[in-house]
Amino acid sequence: MKANRLRLLAFLLIVSIIVVAAGCPGIIARRAGLPPGEYGTQAVRSVMVTMRDGTRLATDIYLPKADGPFPVIIERTPYGKGGGNALIAQLFAGHGFAFVLQDVRGRYGSDGDWYPFRNEGDDGEDTFNWITKQSWCNGKIGLWGVSYFGYTEWQTANHAGGELKAFSPIFTASRIYEAAWRNGVFNNLTASQWGFENRGHDARAGIQYRPGRSFTAPLIAQDSHAGAEVGFYRDWVRHPRFDSYWRRQSSDDYWRKIDAPALMVGGWYDLFLGSTLGDWEKITTEAGPRAREGSRLFIGPWAHGGAHRLGGVDFGMSADFLHFSKIFFTWFDYYLRGQSVAMPARVNLFTTGIDQWRTYNEWPPADARRHPLFLHSGGHANGEGDGALNRQNPTSEQEDRFTHDPKNLVPTIGGPLLLPSISGPFDASANGRRNDVLVYTSDVFGADLEFTGPVGAYIWLATDTPDVDLSVTLLDVDPSGVARGLTDGVTRARYRNGDTPEWLPANRPVEIKVDLWALSHVFRRGHRLQIYLAASNYPRYAPNPCTRADPGTTTTFVKSHIQVLHDAEHPSRVMLFTR
Repeated sequence: MKANRLRLLAFLLIVSIIVVAAGCPGIIARRAGLPPGEYGTQAVRSVMVTMRDGTRLATDIYLPKADGPFPVIIERTPYGKGGGNALIAQLFAGHGFAFVLQDVRGRYGSDGDWYPFRNEGDDGEDTFNWITKQSWCNGKIGLWGVSYFGYTEWQTANHAGGELKAFSPIFTASRIYEAAWRNGVFNNLTASQWGFENRGHDARAGIQYRPGRSFTAPLIAQDSHAGAEVGFYRDWVRHPRFDSYWRRQSSDDYWRKIDAPALMVGGWYDLFLGSTLGDWEKITTEAGPRAREGSRLFIGPWAHGGAHRLGGVDFGMSADFLHFSKIFFTWFDYYLRGQSVAMPARVNLFTTGIDQWRTYNEWPPADARRHPLFLHSGGHANGEGDGALNRQNPTSEQEDRFTHDPKNLVPTIGGPLLLPSISGPFDASANGRRNDVLVYTSDVFGADLEFTGPVGAYIWLATDTPDVDLSVTLLDVDPSGVARGLTDGVTRARYRNGDTPEWLPANRPVEIKVDLWALSHVFRRGHRLQIYLAASNYPRYAPNPCTRADPGTTTTFVKSHIQVLHDAEHPSRVMLFTR
């Protein structure tokens, strides 16, 4: 059961369909809308490729049943190079590509010590250089991968330079820090689930994270509570900011060395959405000319996987990821095989609410206009109170108040999580009825209204503790009262102005910016837009102790009494873009 669960996480929808339903590459191709493969596959060659330090990595080579040499696609995975990955390799080989499938260092068939993210740059470069010397390689090399093995693409692209022809990172990030931390808040559910289940040489060594309804401190010892110490998890906890530990595992210092076009694929409910959009900005402004001009972006209605049914919403067959996946063959046919095929538009977004794909020349769209919505109330926005949201500038208004209690945390309901089964636009209205959640609601929309672009909240708050977290969720409320989350964000107040902790002054207002990433959504006539403000979202995020103590090691957590201000001097607001 544990191994199957890991495969679901690793291979996402495309692989789960391959393993469970398809059974052979030919059926997969037909279901994806691909033409039949032109070639069979030669007998798989399994070799051990030696890295610069002598460590050997287990590598399978899938070649078309034809005369070579061939264009090559590389996938480097921590989840085992058999099973669904092998079927994907056969599918690509049947379409004329040599496919190199490799277990990363320390996992499954490969030698060495397993430490996530640390060795993928050097090992990716060594593997790439080894392939260029093989007789079956024609010199045209691409990279393909999802999640962790999408991250290995970024690390290889950092080092391959102009020799790399194209790549396609899917549901992933070049700055892997953001898998563990978000604005100084620990991504507890993601980091703990993934880290514990992938702690050893293979899936059998994993342990499961089962968060209780209340948080068990200290954060750094959650691995021991789950059954075993996980060294790299503890290192993650010790590094809450983007310091040298994370930087050397990131593309931040390499953008000018990346000069291959990237087909970037993300989801509105993927935990890497913010990273995907950040990578898009970097690759189109700081990378080499081929990367800047040739890269393409797709954002679909997906979580960390491609199911078109998510959180109780069916986004329709135009969002079916298996059918969508034929774009990868188009991409590599063009860049590796030199075929004359129609390339996609530069930016491709799935607009929820109306469930349509739309194309643009840039992100955000050129015709998107800033649209601020200000918070208002008579001082009773808790639960189903008097909180309002509109475009009117506030004047003299009573602040709202709530108490953050570390023994009664606001529960996670949907959103961008690691497991697709619990991710997405679930009805979160139960949280909106809590006394420790402030709710601000727009008037009913008299006509459809589209918001497409980045989303940010600027909230004025005061509290009696030196630190606190601010969690903001944006929702679509239908006429029946169902409130579906669209996007959200969180900020730890001590890091509101950068990496150096800056403590909150007691009961004095400060402005906190919260990045809610982005959306493309149409609020239908009769719907309302709603904002939830809270100080916790557990178990998705580890709670703030609300003291000056180290959040990773402290066992002392205190209540925080919070005021949210929204008057002329303190105009709390949410900034969106409308079209």
